[in-house]
Amino acid sequence: MNFKDTLEFAASISAHAQHLFAPHSIISNTALGYYWTLQKSWLNRKQTQFIDLADALAELPRDKELQVAMTLAMSEIIGGELILRTWASILTIKDQLTGRSEFGPIARNLFSSQLELRRRYLAMLLDENLPVEDFVLPIDRQRRRGESWTNFICGHLIAEYDVADFVHHEADARTYDIEHLYYLLSREIPRHDERREFAMSALEYLIASDIFPERTTPPGLPEVCGSILNCFPHTAFNDYGMFRPIRTTPDKHQRILQIGVKL
Repeated sequence: MNFKDTLEFAASISAHAQHLFAPHSIISNTALGYYWTLQKSWLNRKQTQFIDLADALAELPRDKELQVAMTLAMSEIIGGELILRTWASILTIKDQLTGRSEFGPIARNLFSSQLELRRRYLAMLLDENLPVEDFVLPIDRQRRRGESWTNFICGHLIAEYDVADFVHHEADARTYDIEHLYYLLSREIPRHDERREFAMSALEYLIASDIFPERTTPPGLPEVCGSILNCFPHTAFNDYGMFRPIRTTPDKHQRILQIGVKL
């Protein structure tokens, strides 16, 4: 799963979490058991993989193949952390709403394992023997990218519930709005990418316009913009929703969905 797919998956989980918060909504023990088993297995594999690669890099810090392998592993670890933090927020909220401690301990146990892995890779990034420009900096940019999207995707959750433990920067997460999305997307699309100008103008068009004119189509949303907008239901765009500056109508929302499908 690449980072774009990870973003879409995490955003979809976060956006539709309200279904799990309904009074009579049930999370089955079977589903929770699968979640625990799969997530713990993934964390154990990534711990082992990271330790092996880090030990090898300690001996051969300039080895290009090892650097590529670690870069790929770190991308998966950072993406997995985004999803884990999203689920940890949701499961903790579920416990808060039911007044029980049924899901939170599992979420926090997994989160503790993830924090240990995070401690290890942050320490690696400070290793003075590793090449900075072509190895450490790209990984650190990916780390900051994952943190920013975690804050955004979980932002509406911490705005309503006390789950700030699972975002990276609470103050940033509480700025969750369309302007924040605009900023993140502007960083996702490189300045030299020919789609950048069209993507930003398309997002500005969505913000400024209540409805699409009959014969007008936005000049082009990039994949990540279409994916993120696609994850959220129509209610996210109404007067009380997360994207209320867009103020979309059902027809306009359908156009957004169609744009996302074409990308």
